[in-house]
Amino acid sequence: MGRTLVLDLSDREYLAVEQAARAEGQTTEEWAAGRVAGFLYAPDANRSLESFSPEVQSAMCDLALRLGGTPEAYAQRLWNQIAPRPRVRPDPAAREAASARLEHHAGAINTGDPRSADNDAIDADLAREYAGDRRERRPPG
Repeated sequence: MGRTLVLDLSDREYLAVEQAARAEGQTTEEWAAGRVAGFLYAPDANRSLESFSPEVQSAMCDLALRLGGTPEAYAQRLWNQIAPRPRVRPDPAAREAASARLEHHAGAINTGDPRSADNDAIDADLAREYAGDRRERRPPG
Protein backbone atom coordinates (compact mmCIF):
# COMPACT_ATOMS: atom_id res chain seq x y z
CA MET A 1 0.00 0.00 0.00
CA GLY A 2 1.34 3.40 -0.92
CA ARG A 3 1.37 6.60 1.05
CA THR A 4 0.68 10.16 0.00
CA LEU A 5 3.38 12.81 0.14
CA VAL A 6 2.53 16.48 -0.29
CA LEU A 7 5.21 18.68 -1.86
CA ASP A 8 5.32 22.45 -1.64
CA LEU A 9 6.81 23.65 -4.95
CA SER A 10 7.25 27.13 -6.30
CA ASP A 11 5.30 27.98 -9.45
CA ARG A 12 8.52 27.70 -11.44
CA GLU A 13 9.34 24.26 -10.01
CA TYR A 14 5.81 22.99 -10.58
CA LEU A 15 5.88 24.20 -14.19
CA ALA A 16 9.15 22.32 -14.75
CA VAL A 17 7.65 19.12 -13.29
CA GLU A 18 4.51 19.59 -15.36
CA GLN A 19 6.49 20.02 -18.58
CA ALA A 20 8.71 17.01 -17.86
CA ALA A 21 5.69 14.84 -17.04
CA ARG A 22 3.87 15.92 -20.18
CA ALA A 23 6.95 15.13 -22.29
CA GLU A 24 6.92 11.57 -20.92
CA GLY A 25 3.15 11.13 -21.17
CA GLN A 26 2.67 10.97 -17.39
CA THR A 27 0.76 12.89 -14.80
CA THR A 28 2.76 15.19 -12.56
CA GLU A 29 2.17 12.78 -9.67
CA GLU A 30 3.43 9.76 -11.65
CA TRP A 31 6.48 11.65 -12.86
CA ALA A 32 7.41 12.99 -9.41
CA ALA A 33 6.85 9.62 -7.71
CA GLY A 34 9.08 7.94 -10.30
CA ARG A 35 11.87 10.46 -9.73
CA VAL A 36 11.66 10.18 -5.95
CA ALA A 37 11.73 6.37 -6.11
CA GLY A 38 14.82 6.52 -8.33
CA PHE A 39 16.78 8.42 -5.66
CA LEU A 40 15.92 6.23 -2.70
CA TYR A 41 17.95 3.37 -1.34
CA ALA A 42 15.84 0.33 -0.69
CA PRO A 43 18.19 -2.56 0.17
CA ASP A 44 15.30 -4.88 0.81
CA ALA A 45 13.58 -4.06 -2.47
CA ASN A 46 13.06 -7.19 -4.50
CA ARG A 47 15.13 -6.63 -7.60
CA SER A 48 14.51 -9.53 -9.96
CA LEU A 49 17.06 -10.95 -12.35
CA GLU A 50 14.91 -9.83 -15.30
CA SER A 51 15.31 -6.19 -14.31
CA PHE A 52 18.96 -6.29 -15.38
CA SER A 53 20.30 -6.21 -18.93
CA PRO A 54 20.77 -9.54 -20.77
CA GLU A 55 24.55 -9.18 -20.41
CA VAL A 56 24.33 -8.78 -16.64
CA GLN A 57 21.83 -11.66 -16.41
CA SER A 58 24.27 -13.86 -18.29
CA ALA A 59 27.12 -12.89 -15.99
CA MET A 60 25.00 -13.70 -12.93
CA CYS A 61 24.09 -17.09 -14.38
CA ASP A 62 27.79 -17.78 -14.98
CA LEU A 63 28.62 -16.77 -11.40
CA ALA A 64 25.91 -19.05 -10.06
CA LEU A 65 27.28 -21.96 -12.08
CA ARG A 66 30.89 -21.37 -11.04
CA LEU A 67 30.41 -20.34 -7.42
CA GLY A 68 27.10 -21.86 -6.47
CA GLY A 69 23.94 -20.10 -5.46
CA THR A 70 21.20 -18.77 -7.68
CA PRO A 71 21.32 -16.02 -10.29
CA GLU A 72 18.46 -14.33 -8.43
CA ALA A 73 20.56 -14.15 -5.26
CA TYR A 74 23.39 -12.52 -7.21
CA ALA A 75 20.91 -10.05 -8.72
CA GLN A 76 19.71 -9.06 -5.25
CA ARG A 77 23.29 -8.75 -3.97
CA LEU A 78 24.27 -6.57 -6.92
CA TRP A 79 21.21 -4.37 -6.43
CA ASN A 80 22.05 -3.92 -2.75
CA GLN A 81 25.53 -2.72 -3.77
CA ILE A 82 24.57 -0.38 -6.60
CA ALA A 83 21.20 0.96 -5.48
CA PRO A 84 21.11 4.75 -5.15
CA ARG A 85 21.51 5.90 -1.58
CA PRO A 86 20.21 9.14 -0.13
CA ARG A 87 22.76 11.90 0.21
CA VAL A 88 23.24 13.04 3.76
CA ARG A 89 23.46 16.79 3.98
CA PRO A 90 25.96 17.91 6.60
CA ASP A 91 24.80 20.24 9.30
CA PRO A 92 25.94 23.88 8.97
CA ALA A 93 28.81 23.45 11.44
CA ALA A 94 30.20 20.43 9.57
CA ARG A 95 29.80 22.23 6.25
CA GLU A 96 31.66 25.26 7.62
CA ALA A 97 34.48 23.05 8.95
CA ALA A 98 34.81 21.29 5.58
CA SER A 99 34.84 24.64 3.80
CA ALA A 100 37.59 25.90 6.11
CA ARG A 101 39.68 22.78 5.41
CA LEU A 102 39.27 23.33 1.67
CA GLU A 103 40.04 27.06 1.85
CA HIS A 104 43.23 26.24 3.76
CA HIS A 105 44.62 24.94 0.44
CA ALA A 106 43.74 28.04 -1.57
CA GLY A 107 46.90 29.79 -2.71
CA ALA A 108 49.08 26.97 -1.38
CA ILE A 109 50.95 26.68 -4.70
CA ASN A 110 53.01 29.48 -6.20
CA THR A 111 53.84 28.76 -9.83
CA GLY A 112 55.93 31.88 -10.20
CA ASP A 113 53.67 32.95 -13.08
CA PRO A 114 51.54 35.97 -12.14
CA ARG A 115 49.03 34.90 -14.82
CA SER A 116 48.70 31.28 -13.66
CA ALA A 117 45.06 31.87 -12.71
CA ASP A 118 44.22 33.51 -16.06
CA ASN A 119 41.35 31.31 -17.26
CA ASP A 120 41.66 32.40 -20.90
CA ALA A 121 45.35 31.49 -20.95
CA ILE A 122 44.63 28.17 -19.23
CA ASP A 123 41.91 27.39 -21.78
CA ALA A 124 44.31 28.21 -24.64
CA ASP A 125 46.97 25.93 -23.10
CA LEU A 126 44.46 23.10 -22.78
CA ALA A 127 43.24 23.57 -26.35
CA ARG A 128 46.84 23.41 -27.64
CA GLU A 129 47.53 20.33 -25.52
CA TYR A 130 44.46 18.50 -26.80
CA ALA A 131 45.31 19.49 -30.36
CA GLY A 132 48.82 18.08 -29.95
CA ASP A 133 50.53 21.47 -30.35
CA ARG A 134 52.95 21.64 -27.45
CA ARG A 135 54.87 24.74 -28.53
CA GLU A 136 55.02 27.48 -25.93
CA ARG A 137 52.58 30.27 -26.76
CA ARG A 138 52.57 32.29 -23.55
CA PRO A 139 55.58 34.40 -22.78
CA PRO A 140 56.89 33.53 -19.34
CA GLY A 141 55.50 35.87 -16.67
